[in-house]
Amino acid sequence: MIDQILSNYFVVDANDMPLDESLLKVLYRTDPIKTFLSNNDFTKSSIFAVSSPKGYGKTFVLKAKKVLMQQNRGTLLIPENQELDSIASIRYNSTTTNFLSDYKNWVDLWQVSITLSAIKNAILKNQGINDYVEELNDDCKMYLNNKLYTTPCQYFNFLYQLSIKDLNKLFKELPKLIIVYQQIHFQMCMFIDNIDESMVVCLENDPSMQVTHGKYKRIFWTYAQTSLIEAISKLHKFSQHIKIFCSIRHEATIGKENELNQQMENHIVRIEYTYNDLKNIYNNYISLIGYNENNLVNPLENISYVEHIQTCEKEPVFDYIYRHTLKNPRDIMEMLKSIYLRSEVIEISEFRKIVNEKSAEICKKYLERTEKFINELSLEQLDTLFSLIYSNVLSYRDINEICRKFNYLNGNNCNNDCQTSCDTDNFHPFCTLYKMGLLGYIFQQNFETEKKQTFLPCGTGIVLDKLHIPRSNFYFIHPSLDSYIQEIRNRKKLEFSIHSNFIVGDNIIYRSNIDKKSILTDRKILISSVCRGDMETKRAQLKKYLIEKGFKNVYINEEDNSAFDETGLNNHDKCLRTIEQMDIVILIVNEEYGGRYSGSLYQDKAAEYANKFIKDDNLEKELSITWCEFIRALETGKTIFTFILRKLWDERHIYIENKKRGIEIYRPFVRDLRTYYFAEFVDKNTWVHNFYYKFDDITKALEEYFDW
Repeated sequence: MIDQILSNYFVVDANDMPLDESLLKVLYRTDPIKTFLSNNDFTKSSIFAVSSPKGYGKTFVLKAKKVLMQQNRGTLLIPENQELDSIASIRYNSTTTNFLSDYKNWVDLWQVSITLSAIKNAILKNQGINDYVEELNDDCKMYLNNKLYTTPCQYFNFLYQLSIKDLNKLFKELPKLIIVYQQIHFQMCMFIDNIDESMVVCLENDPSMQVTHGKYKRIFWTYAQTSLIEAISKLHKFSQHIKIFCSIRHEATIGKENELNQQMENHIVRIEYTYNDLKNIYNNYISLIGYNENNLVNPLENISYVEHIQTCEKEPVFDYIYRHTLKNPRDIMEMLKSIYLRSEVIEISEFRKIVNEKSAEICKKYLERTEKFINELSLEQLDTLFSLIYSNVLSYRDINEICRKFNYLNGNNCNNDCQTSCDTDNFHPFCTLYKMGLLGYIFQQNFETEKKQTFLPCGTGIVLDKLHIPRSNFYFIHPSLDSYIQEIRNRKKLEFSIHSNFIVGDNIIYRSNIDKKSILTDRKILISSVCRGDMETKRAQLKKYLIEKGFKNVYINEEDNSAFDETGLNNHDKCLRTIEQMDIVILIVNEEYGGRYSGSLYQDKAAEYANKFIKDDNLEKELSITWCEFIRALETGKTIFTFILRKLWDERHIYIENKKRGIEIYRPFVRDLRTYYFAEFVDKNTWVHNFYYKFDDITKALEEYFDW
């Protein structure tokens, strides 16, 4: 019973909804949607397009328009034998690609496609325009006589395959086609949909359309849609009897490729939903199930609020669902189906599990479909980024440190304070998350007293190529993304921390008492250094200090590598395995070089690095175990704090300058000249690094970083 009700009402894909009155029953109408649907007067209506990101129901609204237009007797609806008209799969060729780099050619292509369709249908209805048709050239007559084509998109598919010569010839015939078009004096409505999805398929089928990271030349995807708006606008001026309605993606109307002027924008209704709109949709669909009338079990019968494990705050059920979606009706329907498909009452833990799993699935699908139009990163690179994110609340320093690690893993250098999405060979990956609506920041309206978490609406910023991250003390990971990140980090046996001070989500009040330490105290920290002289005592002091500051898991490598023991490994390999289990590595470089790496797991890599970075042929090309630990920390994306003894660094400079002049001076402070090269390597490969004169400088630097 419940399955049947859900299939009738909880429709996720508008293509599965029948084109009849039942569609109008479940359609939620915002004011812009009412405007689009209400005006059916052929002589007055100037709004003919609906626009939204994916998942907002533009196809649903267009189908509703067709249902309403069916009530106008004597109106011919095109297409007649299918619900909405759409482009079939077409293939690009290099000649066509160059031709359609000119936006005007797209507009003409749509105008010709629409006029041919209108004329063809008028001929089929015996509307007495044959004398005017005779004035057209032979090619046009041949196209009109072809029984395979009646709708605008069918003609578009056909014309697209023509040679450039034939297209130009046809475009010259457009004024005559418009004259015939003007002779059609009965009401005709055309409904064109799904151009965005059809063009994605076309782009995927053509290797010549691929650019960086497997993305596609977005200009063609945009032109195919915006040119349709302009073509319809031009044709509406020539006839009050023929109306063409269409849908386009919101992303096509923004960004540098957009050719629409303000006059064209006036023909478009933008579908948007407020929090209250989506809550009403949620409640309306639940009421349609009719639990009492149908004697059904409500799975959420015992759940009114969700109490958060971390914050202990109580949140209404809908608010919890809403935060974990991308704020569109499709996601709400996905959540509803997942929850209400159950035939038994569920507990709060099961409810959380259902919502979080569906949220991660929603986020993954969003990443997959938007990845095609984001020029900076591939899905694989995004997953690499996600594996580096350890909390749903990050400081400004955190995102720059993760940016540095991300660029290192991708073979790039990184500027210390980059804020742009692309800077020479570098990417600031959080710019991508920000414009996708998956990274929030702290914002305060001029008229508001409280600061709030703010996210861009998902889908509205993905086509913006250059976008800076707003400067903020803290940033917030979207709840749907943190569900997805947790899945990725769980597979790698890495933890993900949910902040315990407040709930994360768009437009939720930001509490300024975020404690940086509370974000990090569960992280595993390793202190790495050469264990000689008084360093053993100083490391123990640092470990005690960190534990007193609240960190629960602090390790010193040689002493604590048994905590992550692996049977049969050399002690040095155990040290490197321990690094892999850490979240944060504190490296202290003093005058000691340390023992050479004697393990087997990284033997080849150690030899490679030694030959490359120990730049003195008179020295043995062998890396120390401490150097290997640092390399392994870099490779596995750990947060690294490095401290280089200032006296060592100053002496290194003198040594290198003298060496350039052929002066061999041995500095008694450093016992192994390879220590200079190790310090140089550390300096070049770490963003957060400090020099210290005495050991207290290390604790002071950590206090400054952690804001203690």
